[in-house]
Amino acid sequence: MAVATLIISPTAKPLLTSRREVDARTAIARSLADYLSTLRYFAPGGREVAFRRVFAAHAEQEVPAEFPSAALVVGSPRYDASSFTPVVRADQRLTLPDGRGLYLIKTCEMTADVVVDAWTTEPEERIQVMTMLEDALCPVDWMFGFRLAVPDYYGLHVEFEPQTMSYLDTEADAQHRYRRAQVSLAARVPVVRLSALPMAKPRAVVALDDVEVEAS
Repeated sequence: MAVATLIISPTAKPLLTSRREVDARTAIARSLADYLSTLRYFAPGGREVAFRRVFAAHAEQEVPAEFPSAALVVGSPRYDASSFTPVVRADQRLTLPDGRGLYLIKTCEMTADVVVDAWTTEPEERIQVMTMLEDALCPVDWMFGFRLAVPDYYGLHVEFEPQTMSYLDTEADAQHRYRRAQVSLAARVPVVRLSALPMAKPRAVVALDDVEVEAS
């Protein structure tokens, strides 16, 4: 299974493919889980902080607990119809090995609220984990939030923006030596479908003084 990667250039465009192994909602969860699994933070004194496990959903009961870990909770995704009218463009055409041409047609966008539920066992460890997340959720200087390329979902990009952060302390968690924290993010991903359009007339996009003009 291919792993989602961080987009570090503001001009990077999706490398479109015909590969689709997940739906749009799962693309959001899995790509974020992939990214969180790569994080490393060196705390004062040289201690390395990293998630031992990251789950795209809460773990099953038989999975052994390891700390620090994180689980993702994806709220009910919403289909955003602001760009509902499909537009077929020349750069959306894919050529398959047998010579057939298919188009990736964007029908709308999906938006969802995602919660990163971080589990630690020490107050200081929780602070270090949240410091790591603060840096990782705004890793570039050209945008607020970050983008991930998702090979399992047509090579499209998923965009995330951090929203809120909170520490969760309850009597029950304290008795079990749990120190939890949560970060919420707003996620957005295009919803597309692969279609054969033999009669389609794609539009060419020409750049004129940094302005894109579509010509039939």
